[in-house]
Amino acid sequence: MRSLSSRRGQRGSNDESCWLQSLRSVLFSKPWVLSCACLISILGLMRSVQDENARILSFKASNSAYSNDAYASTVSKALTSLSQISHNDQQQKGQQCHTFGKYGGPISLVWAWHDPPIASAFKTTVESIIANETTENVQIDIYCGSTECIAMAQAAARENPCVNVQFMVIPTLAQTTPLEEWAGDHLLAKLLHANHFEETLQIAMQLVVLWKHGGMVMVPGSVLTDEFFHNLTIEPSNTFVVHQENDSLMKPSAGMYAAIATSSHPVVRAMMESILELSSWPNYRPDVWPVQVDWKQMLAQLMDGVFSEDVKIENLIDFSVANQPLFLEKKRHFGSLTYQSRRSHLKSLGNMGMNRGDEMQGLGGMQFLPRLDAFVERDRLDVVSVIGSSEFISSSDPVTPTTLPRPATIPTTVFLNAWYGTPDMVWPPPGKIEPILVAMHLNNQKVKDKFAKSTEYLSKHWPIGARDTSTEAFFQSVGVHALFSACMTMTLRPTISYDRLTLSRTDDDILIVDITDQGLDILPKHVKMAAKTLTAKVTDETMVDDQLGRYVLAHEMKMSLQKARLVVTQRLHVALPAASMGTPVILILDNALPGGGGANGNSRFSGLQAAVHTINIHSESAKQEALEFLDNFQWDNPPANPSPETIMIRRNALSVLTMCHGQDLFDSGRKFGVIPSEWKYPSEQSACSEAAADEDVIHIASALDPEWLDSQPIFPSWINSLYKSNREKKFAFYFLTHDMTDKERCLVRWIVSQYFPNSQVYTISTDHMLGNLPYKGLKHVPLVTQSRLFLDKLLPCVDHVLWIDGDAFVVGDIEELWQQRLDLSDCGIAGRTSFLPNVVGGMLLQHMSIKDGKKVWEKAAGDDSGFNAGVLLLSLNRFRETKFVENVASYWAFELGGNDQIALNMQCNGTYTNLDPTWNVFQHYPEDPVNGKPTEWKIVHMQGSKKPWDVSDVSLQDYVWKDVHLSLVDALLGPNK
Repeated sequence: MRSLSSRRGQRGSNDESCWLQSLRSVLFSKPWVLSCACLISILGLMRSVQDENARILSFKASNSAYSNDAYASTVSKALTSLSQISHNDQQQKGQQCHTFGKYGGPISLVWAWHDPPIASAFKTTVESIIANETTENVQIDIYCGSTECIAMAQAAARENPCVNVQFMVIPTLAQTTPLEEWAGDHLLAKLLHANHFEETLQIAMQLVVLWKHGGMVMVPGSVLTDEFFHNLTIEPSNTFVVHQENDSLMKPSAGMYAAIATSSHPVVRAMMESILELSSWPNYRPDVWPVQVDWKQMLAQLMDGVFSEDVKIENLIDFSVANQPLFLEKKRHFGSLTYQSRRSHLKSLGNMGMNRGDEMQGLGGMQFLPRLDAFVERDRLDVVSVIGSSEFISSSDPVTPTTLPRPATIPTTVFLNAWYGTPDMVWPPPGKIEPILVAMHLNNQKVKDKFAKSTEYLSKHWPIGARDTSTEAFFQSVGVHALFSACMTMTLRPTISYDRLTLSRTDDDILIVDITDQGLDILPKHVKMAAKTLTAKVTDETMVDDQLGRYVLAHEMKMSLQKARLVVTQRLHVALPAASMGTPVILILDNALPGGGGANGNSRFSGLQAAVHTINIHSESAKQEALEFLDNFQWDNPPANPSPETIMIRRNALSVLTMCHGQDLFDSGRKFGVIPSEWKYPSEQSACSEAAADEDVIHIASALDPEWLDSQPIFPSWINSLYKSNREKKFAFYFLTHDMTDKERCLVRWIVSQYFPNSQVYTISTDHMLGNLPYKGLKHVPLVTQSRLFLDKLLPCVDHVLWIDGDAFVVGDIEELWQQRLDLSDCGIAGRTSFLPNVVGGMLLQHMSIKDGKKVWEKAAGDDSGFNAGVLLLSLNRFRETKFVENVASYWAFELGGNDQIALNMQCNGTYTNLDPTWNVFQHYPEDPVNGKPTEWKIVHMQGSKKPWDVSDVSLQDYVWKDVHLSLVDALLGPNK
């Protein structure tokens, strides 16, 4: 890392250096110790400033409350349809946009805050710029840190070709600026600034934009007036202009009022470097934590100092901003786990150290957070310490079993990825904690018993991610459908890009981290002599009790791991983060490991070893294999870890699981470069859209039970089968759901978007429709299948739809089937005739206790057996015309309790259009003639109670299932990745 002094040395200006001496003296309350030459230089330059005529820039803010309903509607629509950053193509519209005066850059509005500004902010400012003749066609660049901010900005732009709205990715935006390392290492910045991080981030990004592009930066909500343009006579080549209001550089909770400069201006550089100085970057100082930059001090010194005779600082006057705050109170807190209770417990046992691995796991989740508002005690989840509150006294406060509960009082998002092994821990979390339950490890039976009693809580907060396959198996055994998410440390990335990081690695950067004597014995002597040693154990008395200090030390270890050429360790939370950052790792397993457990039956490592080079020394035979591996290992040029796809798959799964906890975390993760910038949030949308009128779109509807997503990979396999057989088609998917959480529906939309990116997907909750239905269907057919009885109501803009059950797998081209929608019978249904005789009559008898059920059906449909409802072509227009819900479904299903297949057959009474058997192959009946002709199959329906995902067999049904089977974790990654 370059030092600040080395950066400043690059400027080479004596006057500038003198000015910085005085700046540091004021900012850090140090005596003014300056050379005579510096004093003479400064006094001379100050006289030249006094001789200049006063320059006045005037702004005026709008105090009127926002009341434009049309604009509000535009914002709402933008939020609904927003899927990517919008850039106006100026040349396409023939509009010539120019820079701001002679300053060579645009007018930039920057909003890096997580919470969006008030609705009128962008509208007020953009309209004031466009309305003035001087700036009518000036380029306006708007940088946003949230999707809601983007939507507001786009609504304010109203397709003006000179307004460019973009989502800011902080590390990318700050590249090649003095704040590149600060922004790129946002984890450390969040730790040091904590609840003040966003106010620093806002001004930092304003300065970054001004440094890179020049021109003017403004706070949204400001209004440019005629006086501003009348008084703007400063020559841009030698002047930096900044506004001061009430002796402050910034509007509280908003950012810098306004600043004007050319690109790469030395004053802007000085301000960015002052942020680093005031933060003591990159050092942690407990006495001034959390760091809050004193902007008044900075501005005061800027107004009194100059770099040279050609650089001046002007105060902007008559600038006022609306009295109302630019955004409302924080809607939620974002917290991270801490381990003070564990610290107290270990001290009581005489163990004076702590393991940085706990905080290393915490860093994995903190990446995704917009800021750090609170600490949540892992073993006392009823103790939530809000940073900056009266109850948060010190970062070193102990937490013991007698500590009074302080549960979360406002919604608090926190990753609960951790090792859980304290039997008397508080579980489940009380208060308003909103948990992200991924990468969890349950270490002993007492803890498992506690979790087993909270299955309702766990299911409510699904998805549940297990850190290892052993914990996954436990969750499954108690009816909690967990998935193997692996460890959050597998999401950690290098602070700097991989390419630049590789250049910084040196030949002697082999790290040996916490290896037992038995492990050291097998390492080559030359490796041990040349390697550096590191420990995850914290024993420093000044840091071990400090929860924030331990996080900083974990970050320090992360930096060491990412720079190493090779890491040799026996610690899980050293091996996995190092591998995640691209560093080759040798993991040595033995019967006793520094972090606990051992190679024989060690559940902590189950499923995770594949990510790194793993050797065992728990037996003599294993040790011989390990020695042979080490003898052949290329120590001078270590090979990459053996399974990079393991890291990629788990990192992707963890990112998607995090994203689906809400737009907040998606925006924050994307803003900090943790979530790829090209990802689009799979937001919920109305089923009435452009897709309904697109003739090239095939409309498919299906019912989706949550167990088909989390208990068994039925839905991922269903999508996979359709992709393998119809990957080039364009679809509109309508999934009817019941008892499914927002997070689960988000995962459904995400999976579909990965396999069919050019298609539309809608997840439609039917909870309000199905709650009180007297359903008497088959046990293996869930209630959600009844929802298709409401299809014509749920999809009012759709004319025709192809219904495919969740256990019917498409293996052929369905274009031909879709075209048959044009030839439906008067009842509006096409389906395959059931294989057995009088199936509907049998259902009336068995499920509805209608003794004469078969006669009832024969009277209605003659000798027709009725159709199977697994695959249907439906005319929803015809359903609406005949009032299917009111005249048919309401009696047979809602009153008598019949299943959906009975009601649909009663709609036709045998007059439906019969589909070819290949469109609905009955795998439950071997006697079905088409069963023995697999080359002719188009859709394979695994109807009946015996499913291949429950019971494996050697039938063709099982063959099809194995061909399309896809796990949820693999489905989250998408095809061909």
